[in-house]
Amino acid sequence: MIIKFLLSEDIYLLIKGIGQIEGIGRHLDPNLNINEVMRPYMDKIAKERINPINIFLKRKQEKLETFSEKLANFADRFKKTILEKNSKK
Repeated sequence: MIIKFLLSEDIYLLIKGIGQIEGIGRHLDPNLNINEVMRPYMDKIAKERINPINIFLKRKQEKLETFSEKLANFADRFKKTILEKNSKK
């Protein structure tokens, strides 16, 4: 049975890089267990991503960026409207 699925380029490159590091590491140390080596880093990343404070700050930043974009768009539309009204006079 063949299962086909798509990976994002980032995930593909991450998996490829880990595979290459593991291959080189096993060549240097046949007892290398890549899972044990990566565990502290994976735990740290997971804790940062599920930390409610980090999630809140990320969402807050996204909302600020969205608000800034909307404000800039509003300013552009407002300026365009004023210029159009002045040109009709």
